Amino acid sequence: MAENKGNNGHDAAPEGFVEEQIGFPPYWTPEEGKSFYARVIEFDDRDPEFPRYIMQAGRETPCEQGGGEKMRPITVKKGEFFTVSEYSGLPLGRYIGIPVFVTALNKRKLEGNRTTWDWTLRIPEQAKAILQKRREAAATARVNQQRLRPAPAPSQPITSQQIVPSQQPVPEGQFESDDDIPF
Repeated sequence: MAENKGNNGHDAAPEGFVEEQIGFPPYWTPEEGKSFYARVIEFDDRDPEFPRYIMQAGRETPCEQGGGEKMRPITVKKGEFFTVSEYSGLPLGRYIGIPVFVTALNKRKLEGNRTTWDWTLRIPEQAKAILQKRREAAATARVNQQRLRPAPAPSQPITSQQIVPSQQPVPEGQFESDDDIPF
């Protein structure tokens, strides 16, 4: 059987494979009246000085890539990823997995030479019920967490084990069996 070679003698991808967007995603910056339509994928706080949300574009979205003099405009295509910085008035963390339509209304001055943005955020009507169930589940979990905590004796210092029970996170990307791995 002949080997399937691509350009420059490199192995060609198997049939049906499509290119994936990798590397640091472009970023969206607010301007008065500017909007985006995207699904909130996850919160990325690996760099504590630049916390941001990973978004999957629901339609072409004007963004930027690079910084300083190397910054260039780029159009993110539907289905590709971009990032949005964490803004105090834009609670994207509540909407993980939900499509949102966000518009930057205006930038306001605050005390101490700071600024903030005013926003509108819209979601599909059917997502309201999902969000309500999430809020109820989170409230129930908080109540149950409070009930399960042992109260320390007044003379004892509180330890971190008493505050948050140890739980092992479920690793992402695990499969139930090797048959589930798409090869």
